[in-house]
Amino acid sequence: MNVDFKGYLDKVITFECDSTVTQSGTAVKMAGNGTVSAATDGEAFIGVAADVRDGFATVQTTGAVEMKKSGTIAVGFQKLVSGGSGIVKVNTTSGKEYIVLSVDDNTATFIL
Repeated sequence: MNVDFKGYLDKVITFECDSTVTQSGTAVKMAGNGTVSAATDGEAFIGVAADVRDGFATVQTTGAVEMKKSGTIAVGFQKLVSGGSGIVKVNTTSGKEYIVLSVDDNTATFIL
């Protein structure tokens, strides 16, 4: 692809995180006051961990992100959920709607 969407309206928030958030690229959900945990398979997420260190996660909550994908995801408005383990997938019943900008065999780029 000849264009890159990174940097578009990127905003991050620093949260405490539990032991389920171990690496960047993890879709996260709220776990408590000011705390996030990894979103498991089928769960909605508030953002994607951009960095994880010493019990804290910097979570990107807006802007374009690229994640590994499971199944078929089309460009345009799609309802997405965590697929667990840093993966995103479509779920038309419980997913949150995002704008998917591009997809390939392994990844999807979308706006949070």
